[in-house]
Amino acid sequence: MASACAAVALIALPSATTHGQAPPTGLAQIDPADIRLANAWGQWRAGRAGPATRLARTSRSGRLMLRLGAGAPAGATRYMRLVVPPSVAPTSMTFRITYSTPGAVAFISRGTLANRAWSRTTGRPRTVVGRVALQGRRTVYIGLRRTAASTAPATVIVRAYAISTPATQTPLPGGPGVGAGGPPAAPVPREKYTGPEIYWGARLGGDAFGPGYGDAPWDRQTLARFEADAGKRISLLLWGQTWRDGGALQPFGTALYESVRAHGAIPIVDWSPWDRAARGVPNQPDFQLADIIDGDYDDYIREWAADAAAWGKPFFLRFCHEMNGSWYPWSENANGNSPGQFVTAWRHVAHIFADEGATNVSWVWAPNEIEGYVGIPFSSIYPGDAYVDWVGMSGYNWGTAGGWRAFSKTFTRTYAGLRALAPSRPIMIAEVGSSESGGSKAAWIRDALQVRLPQDFPAVKAVVWWNRRDDGLDWPIQSSAAATAAFAESVASPYFAAGRFAALTASPIPAP
Repeated sequence: MASACAAVALIALPSATTHGQAPPTGLAQIDPADIRLANAWGQWRAGRAGPATRLARTSRSGRLMLRLGAGAPAGATRYMRLVVPPSVAPTSMTFRITYSTPGAVAFISRGTLANRAWSRTTGRPRTVVGRVALQGRRTVYIGLRRTAASTAPATVIVRAYAISTPATQTPLPGGPGVGAGGPPAAPVPREKYTGPEIYWGARLGGDAFGPGYGDAPWDRQTLARFEADAGKRISLLLWGQTWRDGGALQPFGTALYESVRAHGAIPIVDWSPWDRAARGVPNQPDFQLADIIDGDYDDYIREWAADAAAWGKPFFLRFCHEMNGSWYPWSENANGNSPGQFVTAWRHVAHIFADEGATNVSWVWAPNEIEGYVGIPFSSIYPGDAYVDWVGMSGYNWGTAGGWRAFSKTFTRTYAGLRALAPSRPIMIAEVGSSESGGSKAAWIRDALQVRLPQDFPAVKAVVWWNRRDDGLDWPIQSSAAATAAFAESVASPYFAAGRFAALTASPIPAP
């Protein structure tokens, strides 16, 4: 990722995961990964419904609470979101809610935050039971908005909820999965959807959530928090591994790959010949392209490839990314490297992988976008179709730090260049993000994910959001409640394939 400066925005969105027992046989089942309401549910049990509907599921919980503190300013909003997956056709939801809202209003909203079904103000706790007719919608928001200063906190507690479905709806096969961070998830049923799909996912930094969180996949709670906010399971998880870290060459790490696969996601790994201790400085004489070509790292490469082959399951290897820039040691414009060496080094490494039988590796050649930085021409650094399975690109809307740029402005020229260079290869947007500074990040996300990707970039078959702050920059979807809601609304579409790839065997990895 190239560097720049941007403003930081604050967030006000709770996140959650769920766990529970399977509902009784014969009831429509909803994967707990798609229910984003509570930190811990009580027992699942059957409920009552009229003759035209049947209860899909109920939950009883005394722990599901939203809270606005006394110091929250007027206009501050917090909300939780429940998204019913396309596999279930809900007719209504019934809630039992206790609220106390001095200086605030509590609301239930169907489909969008602007569509509020009710609001109430009270200074004392009050419990109500209300039914919300969904009218074809699948999302319900429950929230609080501060209307005036108050010395008392405002709260909403959801005691129970129920989802009603048509009596003729066919139950889904299999039982529900478990939340992120638990045992391997049950396969997610493929949605009844005949349109195009793409993989989607993120690079997840714990800094998006604050103290106590580490980067995923090492810290599974970070993955759980992101999926709770996104309202959907990822199908891709990106992380990085430098060749040298802590003075030692780094091994393959089978257990990490296996945990990501068990979650239903496909690993993408930035495998980079540099020393992490150098903190991104491109001048690293120990990692010149000539060192790779001359075989200085052959033993290490061979061991890593052999371990990857022994694991044997498909994953993406984004090797030496953004090579057309000048900010990494493998660039021909840095570190004493020369023209022509990048292709030679790439092919040298690929030959070792082939020798070790690592056919489960899908090679991703992914330059930086060329709208903001042209760099080295693609044609001179492309290893050739025989050595590349996917092509990729990374790019950002830097906001006021680098000029507000729409998604199409960021990627159109690079997309065209990749299509001309490798027309038979699927394209991965391997890094993308937007700042809050200089425009509406929420609108940018909706335009990118709901409009531009499906309409203008049909060869893009995978997209990875950069959900790290990186020196305080505001890339994560949690930079504002509006951005989080826009992202969740966008990836709810069946166009974005949910994480159902725990049994993937095809290699090279095909487009979904």
